[in-house]
Formats: sequence, structure tokens, C-alpha cells
Amino acid sequence: NELKKYLEKLPFKKICFTNAEKIHAEWALKTLDILDCFVCIVHREELYEDLFLKPNPPAYFAIEQLLETKTSNIYFYDDIDQNVQAAKYRGWNSFLVGDSLIDVLEISLSNLH
Repeated sequence: NELKKYLEKLPFKKICFTNAEKIHAEWALKTLDILDCFVCIVHREELYEDLFLKPNPPAYFAIEQLLETKTSNIYFYDDIDQNVQAAKYRGWNSFLVGDSLIDVLEISLSNLH
């Protein structure tokens, strides 16, 4: 699994931030065989209210509180441009994912290697 190998090589804490329910997020990550690459899944049941779902600003603030880091240290990848733009507005490094997450990761992280 090329994606799993790539994610495992990255020396960063990885979380899955999703508007999906936990069962759906776990299913998707298990299907892709990358569930164990993430330290946690932040999902809709954990966020309690629709206000805390992407692209609403409180959702991003909740992640910032969870990570306890500068917003400039957060790298965010999403397949919905509205979510990416909301993260950029918060000061995150955010990237729109198309067909290949690996391609986007390589480009976005190239300055960190």
C-alpha cells in the first residue's frame, strides 16, 4: 500500500478531521488500510454540534485547541475547496486533494525535508 508507506514515513502527528460519523470514518480508513497511521479521528459525534463541522470556524478552532500548536504548523488536506479555504483563513497550510493524496503531500511537504 503506497499511501500507507508514505504516511508512515512522515514524522508528524496525523489526525483525521472529518464531518463523517466515526463508524464511516473508521470504515474508510480501514478500507484504505491507513487507520493505524492516525493518532485520532475527530468526527461529527465528537464535535457535538453542527457548528463544529467544517467549514464553520469553530470546528477549526477546536482542532487548534486539540493540537496545541501554532496554526502555521498545521497542514490540512481536504477534497472540498470550501473547507480548504476556511482552513487557510485560520492560517493553516491547507491543500485541495484531487486524485492523488501522495502527489499533494509531496508538493506541500517538499520544503520541510
